[in-house]
Amino acid sequence: MLGFLAPRRQLFQPHRIADGMDRGQHKLRNLGMAMDFLVGGLPRGGTTITADLFNFHPNTFCLAQESQILPLCAGLGDIAPVAPQHLPTVRDFVRRQIDVVLRVSAGHNVAGEEHAAAQAEKMGVKIARRQRLVFDEARVNRLTDSIVALFAQGLYGEELLTQCMGELRNEIKQSVSAEFIGEKSPSNVLSIARFGLLGAKAAVIMKREPYAFMRSMRQVDTGNEGLNAAFRKPLWEMIGLYRVYAGAIASLTPAETLIVGDYYSDLIDAPATFAEKMFNAVGLSVDPEAIAAAAATVRRQTMSPSWESFTLAEQALIWRLTADARGRLGYDAAYFNEKGLSVEPDFSGYDIDSNRVHVLSGLLPTGQADNLWLDEEGWLAVETKPECKAMTLRFWANFPHSVLPPGELATIEAFGFDETGEKLLGSCTLGGAKHTATIPVTLDDFAPLLENKSGAVRMLILRPSHSFRPVNLPASDGIGVGFVRVSAMMLPPTFEGSAQ
Repeated sequence: MLGFLAPRRQLFQPHRIADGMDRGQHKLRNLGMAMDFLVGGLPRGGTTITADLFNFHPNTFCLAQESQILPLCAGLGDIAPVAPQHLPTVRDFVRRQIDVVLRVSAGHNVAGEEHAAAQAEKMGVKIARRQRLVFDEARVNRLTDSIVALFAQGLYGEELLTQCMGELRNEIKQSVSAEFIGEKSPSNVLSIARFGLLGAKAAVIMKREPYAFMRSMRQVDTGNEGLNAAFRKPLWEMIGLYRVYAGAIASLTPAETLIVGDYYSDLIDAPATFAEKMFNAVGLSVDPEAIAAAAATVRRQTMSPSWESFTLAEQALIWRLTADARGRLGYDAAYFNEKGLSVEPDFSGYDIDSNRVHVLSGLLPTGQADNLWLDEEGWLAVETKPECKAMTLRFWANFPHSVLPPGELATIEAFGFDETGEKLLGSCTLGGAKHTATIPVTLDDFAPLLENKSGAVRMLILRPSHSFRPVNLPASDGIGVGFVRVSAMMLPPTFEGSAQ
């Protein structure tokens, strides 16, 4: 959402997903402009393998390069239309994304796949080569123009996203003869959880248990260190990423046209059955040869238990801070007991050496000290020493009048999160002028998720009344010069009861 500070809306709406028919407050004008099917789910959760299974059917093509068009367009126009004066900025964002993902990165990926296939064939191993698409400059510009035109029409939310994917489908159709076109990006599940199937005939969503997900993130090797770094995140951020995706997946209601598959029990252990189920969901004709060929490409790897890739302290953090999220996906204590992790990880040796906060999700670095931009909903892990009894959350805001008119206020509420659920701890009010606000938090008001002699780890939720988007906007009301930053900034908190 560009150029707008909007009332916050519920992030995941499971009641709208059951049949994919609820279209919200406005009707879609052209449901024919939609992708035939979508693939999404956890990153490193098997979405690429799933997309490639589709490509064995002669009447289907699934773009596996991860266009990321849905999260990009949702971030620019999810709640309200984009103002005309911001369309040039939208075009810059859209074109840069399409160029990097579908031209530059796609070219590197195809070259890498061809090299790997050639090397394997020299050793007598035959690898199936499936059609890939690499956009050129003309196609990048054409798709950019068609998507920006949708913003110019005033589309937003579900209708915008549906038609953006329809434009991508039309562009793909110019290069492939398949009747059914799909697109795979792990983040598709976030848009599906909010808006439904976006006109698609079906969607396939992949889930995975947290230890395997984080191990795969750490071990990814794309051959490009820059791309590797995007996956190899700090443990705190991986925990937050898992919680976000698990929340979206858990909000879905599985159906014949909305398949939620498990990486191991569905994709690895029974690929033929899973491929047939996916083909049926999309409405593809029965093709035993395609199913057999697709299943033959899925190979089981012999690996040690996923949790053994982490230290005991890391195991404890993952176990405790994903308990509710993984439990909703079926990865509870009983699941891990069957796999050999029969007891809760020992966290007695976890060492907390200072009072501090760690970002899990929803807060972004500002580039200034430890200040953080708050987007829509922020999750924090708080580490405190035993002597620490309270903390003060601090915020700074500067909203121009064109975004937050005089007299209108925004609020931020702080919730503690423990095994019993959420508990409101306090709130603060933010106006349009430059100022700071605070929320005092008593730590005893919510239980720690992990505790030993060295201290405790708790989780905090920061929930604003408005969507605070940290993007640069023209200062149209005379406040500021050139561009202003429209957001709420979280300053480093202060702790009481012990030395910092």
